[in-house]
Amino acid sequence: MSSHGLVDPRGLFSAGSFRGGAGRSRRQEMEATGAEGRFGELFTTDHRPPAHSVSDLTALGVATDSPANPVGLMVEEPNATPEQVDNPGITAGFTFLGQFVDHDLTFDTTSLGEAAADVSARENFRTARLDLDSVYGAGPNVSRHLYGSGDRRFHFVVTETGRVIPQTAINSYDVPRLGDVAVIGDPRNDENLIISQIHASFLKFHNFVLDDVRGGATATAEHFEEASTEVRWHWQWLVAHQYLDTILGPEAGQRARAFDPQALGRSGIDFKRLALGDFMPVEFAGASFRFGHTQVRPGYRLNADTAALLFPPDKATPGLRGGQVITETLAVDFRRFFAIPGSPVAPALSRRIDTKLSQALFRLPAVAVGGVEAPSPADQLSVRNLLRGQQLRLPAGQWVARRLADTIRHPGFRIRPLTPAEVVRLTPQEAGLPEAEKTRRLNILSLFSHETPLWFYILKEADVLTGGTRLGPMGEALVGYVIMTFLHRDPTSYLNAAPAGWTPRFGTDGDFTMADLLTRIGAV
Repeated sequence: MSSHGLVDPRGLFSAGSFRGGAGRSRRQEMEATGAEGRFGELFTTDHRPPAHSVSDLTALGVATDSPANPVGLMVEEPNATPEQVDNPGITAGFTFLGQFVDHDLTFDTTSLGEAAADVSARENFRTARLDLDSVYGAGPNVSRHLYGSGDRRFHFVVTETGRVIPQTAINSYDVPRLGDVAVIGDPRNDENLIISQIHASFLKFHNFVLDDVRGGATATAEHFEEASTEVRWHWQWLVAHQYLDTILGPEAGQRARAFDPQALGRSGIDFKRLALGDFMPVEFAGASFRFGHTQVRPGYRLNADTAALLFPPDKATPGLRGGQVITETLAVDFRRFFAIPGSPVAPALSRRIDTKLSQALFRLPAVAVGGVEAPSPADQLSVRNLLRGQQLRLPAGQWVARRLADTIRHPGFRIRPLTPAEVVRLTPQEAGLPEAEKTRRLNILSLFSHETPLWFYILKEADVLTGGTRLGPMGEALVGYVIMTFLHRDPTSYLNAAPAGWTPRFGTDGDFTMADLLTRIGAV
């Protein structure tokens, strides 16, 4: 399963071939720097993975059915209130934008049962860079099926209805398809209706920028290179500024942007090594960037007329599943997902970043895990994440916190291990449970009070220290600093290749947000 994904993909897709340093293609850039698309460990100090049994991890992650509502430590309580589960600081669109970021960075095709102890032998079939290879594929000379023909050979194909939806005043558009199969650079971006339309928005944004660059002339390969570079730089700016400010908080986002990975290479954590090597940290892909699972709602209102469940009970009920041709009924009104200045529509909120998954996402349907209809613990997303972390030999959260505390120090900023009492603390959702059930849960949590699985620890830290409104200090380092290191080590990123003082020219007041992108393409 991808870090934010809602299904378990199995396809293989090669890195893109955009122009790199000194006129080299992206593939040539990888070959010249020795990049192999490998996973690696961020920590250089030997660690002993937590010695938890499979049964203990299953007890932490599993839920029992009662009879329609799952009940367990890592699932929302059936009677939880909106105030307890909704995140007032993050709108629903950032759940799926995080999924889009993940698909741009990483694609581990290893199944749960095949997870290898030697993480360096695991392949990441993505450049660990924010280069939109999930959108551009291998470029118009190789991935011809993604692009138009004739005078449009450097434009992406985008399917349009050609009509404006009266109820929402938005334009309906879709990625190109053969039947219901999306013809895109990464089919994971058709996992659900929302991410497929985010993907289509980037197709349209490229076309918009290309039209601006060519200035009425017939588009050439040089126009394509200039436009794709600008699109990637705008995308990187959006992630480094809006996305990180949203999931970390503005002050933490600013710290991440000021982070110098070359200055840190001691006390068992080596950001300098990460900055010099094009590998994907397994701590990031296998734990910290899986925080988005807790942000997913059970369903979403797509537009004024259509509400869709995450996993509907039957095909007659509107659902978010991928592989659907986007009609006016299924068109996403992005004003309901991102804050758009001047919009009369208030966006929905994401769920909190805490240890609770929505009931709809908690138990994955058989189609999402390639299993059978009979439920089992392996069908529960929390169990799958916990067992994957164990098989990847990820260190305990407290061990990581101690190493980071010795390494990363900023004025007014401190990383510290959670106390055993903080790990065992029940959430506000659990305050009204019967005493016997509270005791049962506390007994399970006590098994992990000193050595907590890294994924669970990241979520618990956010819950305890921020109320679930954003990631905590360790999450800031293992998400924000890692993402910024990806940008620092990419010779073609805006940090390294853009002119001094560069700011996005298609944004507002020197900034660039999803609202700017959606406005430029006429989606809002």
